[in-house]
Amino acid sequence: MANQLEPFVWLRTGHPRWKYRVTENYRHPLRFRMKVNKERASQYLGFYHVPTEDKAIILRCGYAWNGSNVVADTATDMRASAVHDAQSQAMGLSIYEPTLKNWRRAASEYRHNCMVDGMSTTRAFVRYTGILIGGGNSFKWRGSLKRKVSK
Repeated sequence: MANQLEPFVWLRTGHPRWKYRVTENYRHPLRFRMKVNKERASQYLGFYHVPTEDKAIILRCGYAWNGSNVVADTATDMRASAVHDAQSQAMGLSIYEPTLKNWRRAASEYRHNCMVDGMSTTRAFVRYTGILIGGGNSFKWRGSLKRKVSK
């Protein structure tokens, strides 16, 4: 697949917790719409921004993330890793609604971005499955992700 996204510029930080940092503002169009808590999104101005009327996430210059905790980081998963970390943090802060549907959408976005950046479909699927089964967000395991109950 040809990469049709704007350039994603990052560097290694040498920090023990945050391995990488975005060196230019980066606007990432999301393939999957995340349900946004508009009140929270308008209050939070950190290193990433979630436009409430747009299907995108903006990583600002200086946004740092930890990369993968389990598998080796590669050039084919840097963009995916940064976007997924920002989406997970946004769910943890209730900027995106912390639902299982949003969690799955973030994992699907990760898989898609890996493939766009040159990762094989099989490898991207294995990583996607790993995120769904044991994915890093600790709030997921504390029961903060909400299931919709049908009435």
